[in-house]
Amino acid sequence: MKKVGILVHGLHLQARGWERLMWGEPPDRLGRLTKMLFVVLDEDPQRIECIVMGTGASRQSDTIEADYAKKYLQGHLGDLGQFPSLVQHPAFVRDQGAKLTELVGRMVTDTQSKNTLEAMRVAATIFAGVDVERIIQISSATHLPRCIRDCLILREKGV
Repeated sequence: MKKVGILVHGLHLQARGWERLMWGEPPDRLGRLTKMLFVVLDEDPQRIECIVMGTGASRQSDTIEADYAKKYLQGHLGDLGQFPSLVQHPAFVRDQGAKLTELVGRMVTDTQSKNTLEAMRVAATIFAGVDVERIIQISSATHLPRCIRDCLILREKGV
Protein backbone atom coordinates (compact mmCIF):
# COMPACT_ATOMS: atom_id res chain seq x y z
CA MET A 1 0.00 0.00 0.00
CA LYS A 2 1.63 3.23 -1.18
CA LYS A 3 1.96 6.07 1.30
CA VAL A 4 0.42 9.32 0.06
CA GLY A 5 1.60 12.86 0.71
CA ILE A 6 -0.47 15.94 -0.06
CA LEU A 7 0.93 19.39 -0.75
CA VAL A 8 -1.60 22.20 -0.43
CA HIS A 9 -0.09 25.22 -2.13
CA GLY A 10 -0.28 28.45 -0.17
CA LEU A 11 -1.61 31.76 -1.40
CA HIS A 12 -0.42 35.28 -0.64
CA LEU A 13 -2.52 36.46 2.29
CA GLN A 14 -3.28 39.80 0.64
CA ALA A 15 -4.39 38.17 -2.64
CA ARG A 16 -7.81 39.30 -3.81
CA GLY A 17 -10.29 36.53 -3.09
CA TRP A 18 -8.04 34.67 -0.61
CA GLU A 19 -10.98 33.17 1.29
CA ARG A 20 -12.77 32.15 -1.92
CA LEU A 21 -9.62 30.54 -3.34
CA MET A 22 -8.60 28.81 -0.11
CA TRP A 23 -11.98 27.93 1.46
CA GLY A 24 -14.28 27.98 -1.53
CA GLU A 25 -17.78 29.16 -2.28
CA PRO A 26 -20.49 27.02 -0.69
CA PRO A 27 -22.27 24.89 -1.55
CA ASP A 28 -20.31 23.39 -4.43
CA ARG A 29 -17.14 25.34 -5.23
CA LEU A 30 -14.32 23.93 -3.14
CA GLY A 31 -11.19 25.98 -2.45
CA ARG A 32 -7.69 24.64 -1.92
CA LEU A 33 -8.30 23.70 1.71
CA THR A 34 -11.71 22.10 1.22
CA LYS A 35 -10.51 20.34 -1.96
CA MET A 36 -7.70 18.82 0.10
CA LEU A 37 -10.29 17.52 2.57
CA PHE A 38 -12.28 16.00 -0.29
CA VAL A 39 -9.14 14.34 -1.69
CA VAL A 40 -8.38 12.90 1.75
CA LEU A 41 -11.89 11.44 1.89
CA ASP A 42 -11.60 10.03 -1.63
CA GLU A 43 -8.24 8.43 -0.88
CA ASP A 44 -7.94 5.74 1.74
CA PRO A 45 -7.35 8.00 4.78
CA GLN A 46 -5.11 5.28 6.22
CA ARG A 47 -2.71 5.86 3.31
CA ILE A 48 -2.36 9.60 3.93
CA GLU A 49 1.02 9.79 5.58
CA CYS A 50 1.55 13.54 5.55
CA ILE A 51 -0.14 16.79 4.52
CA VAL A 52 2.09 19.81 3.95
CA MET A 53 0.67 23.32 3.90
CA GLY A 54 2.91 25.26 1.53
CA THR A 55 3.86 28.84 2.13
CA GLY A 56 5.21 31.91 0.47
CA ALA A 57 6.58 35.21 1.59
CA SER A 58 3.36 36.71 3.00
CA ARG A 59 2.44 37.23 6.64
CA GLN A 60 -0.55 38.44 8.61
CA SER A 61 0.80 40.16 11.72
CA ASP A 62 3.49 37.69 12.78
CA THR A 63 1.81 34.63 11.29
CA ILE A 64 3.31 33.13 8.14
CA GLU A 65 1.04 32.11 5.28
CA ALA A 66 1.08 28.33 5.94
CA ASP A 67 0.37 28.69 9.67
CA TYR A 68 -2.41 31.18 8.92
CA ALA A 69 -4.04 28.79 6.44
CA LYS A 70 -3.79 25.84 8.84
CA LYS A 71 -5.34 27.85 11.69
CA TYR A 72 -8.04 29.10 9.32
CA LEU A 73 -8.89 25.52 8.35
CA GLN A 74 -8.91 24.33 11.96
CA GLY A 75 -11.18 27.23 12.90
CA HIS A 76 -13.62 26.40 10.09
CA LEU A 77 -13.91 22.62 10.41
CA GLY A 78 -17.27 23.19 12.06
CA ASP A 79 -18.44 24.95 8.89
CA LEU A 80 -17.95 21.95 6.59
CA GLY A 81 -21.72 21.51 6.51
CA GLN A 82 -21.70 24.33 3.93
CA PHE A 83 -20.30 21.78 1.46
CA PRO A 84 -22.63 18.81 0.97
CA SER A 85 -20.02 17.00 -1.17
CA LEU A 86 -17.84 16.78 1.95
CA VAL A 87 -20.30 15.97 4.72
CA GLN A 88 -22.28 13.51 2.58
CA HIS A 89 -19.14 11.68 1.44
CA PRO A 90 -19.33 8.06 2.70
CA ALA A 91 -15.91 8.32 4.39
CA PHE A 92 -17.00 11.47 6.26
CA VAL A 93 -20.31 9.91 7.31
CA ARG A 94 -18.58 6.74 8.46
CA ASP A 95 -16.45 8.47 11.12
CA GLN A 96 -18.21 11.85 11.39
CA GLY A 97 -15.13 13.62 10.09
CA ALA A 98 -12.88 12.45 12.95
CA LYS A 99 -10.11 11.33 10.55
CA LEU A 100 -10.13 14.73 8.82
CA THR A 101 -9.81 16.52 12.14
CA GLU A 102 -6.94 14.24 13.15
CA LEU A 103 -5.09 14.73 9.84
CA VAL A 104 -5.53 18.50 9.90
CA GLY A 105 -4.19 18.54 13.45
CA ARG A 106 -0.94 16.97 12.34
CA MET A 107 -0.62 18.92 9.09
CA VAL A 108 2.95 20.13 8.62
CA THR A 109 3.43 23.81 7.80
CA ASP A 110 6.25 24.96 5.56
CA THR A 111 7.84 28.01 7.16
CA GLN A 112 10.86 28.25 4.86
CA SER A 113 9.86 28.66 1.23
CA LYS A 114 9.20 31.94 -0.54
CA ASN A 115 7.79 30.65 -3.85
CA THR A 116 6.22 27.63 -5.53
CA LEU A 117 9.49 25.97 -6.51
CA GLU A 118 10.87 26.22 -2.98
CA ALA A 119 7.57 24.98 -1.51
CA MET A 120 7.70 21.91 -3.73
CA ARG A 121 11.33 21.25 -2.79
CA VAL A 122 10.56 21.57 0.95
CA ALA A 123 7.53 19.27 0.61
CA ALA A 124 9.57 16.71 -1.36
CA THR A 125 12.13 16.63 1.46
CA ILE A 126 9.40 16.17 4.07
CA PHE A 127 7.72 13.44 2.03
CA ALA A 128 11.02 11.60 1.47
CA GLY A 129 11.58 11.61 5.24
CA VAL A 130 8.36 9.64 5.82
CA ASP A 131 8.66 7.35 2.76
CA VAL A 132 5.82 8.88 0.76
CA GLU A 133 5.57 7.19 -2.64
CA ARG A 134 2.72 9.20 -4.20
CA ILE A 135 2.28 12.98 -4.04
CA ILE A 136 -0.92 14.91 -4.69
CA GLN A 137 -0.72 18.67 -5.17
CA ILE A 138 -3.69 20.91 -4.44
CA SER A 139 -3.83 24.37 -6.00
CA SER A 140 -6.03 26.61 -8.12
CA ALA A 141 -6.47 26.70 -11.89
CA THR A 142 -4.44 29.86 -12.43
CA HIS A 143 -1.56 28.49 -10.33
CA LEU A 144 -1.37 25.05 -11.94
CA PRO A 145 0.86 26.03 -14.90
CA ARG A 146 3.51 27.23 -12.41
CA CYS A 147 3.14 24.00 -10.45
CA ILE A 148 3.69 21.92 -13.58
CA ARG A 149 6.67 24.03 -14.67
CA ASP A 150 8.32 23.83 -11.25
CA CYS A 151 7.62 20.12 -10.94
CA LEU A 152 9.46 19.56 -14.23
CA ILE A 153 12.38 21.71 -13.03
CA LEU A 154 12.67 19.63 -9.84
CA ARG A 155 12.37 16.41 -11.80
CA GLU A 156 15.23 17.48 -14.08
CA LYS A 157 17.32 18.13 -10.96
CA GLY A 158 16.48 14.68 -9.59
CA VAL A 159 14.45 15.94 -6.62
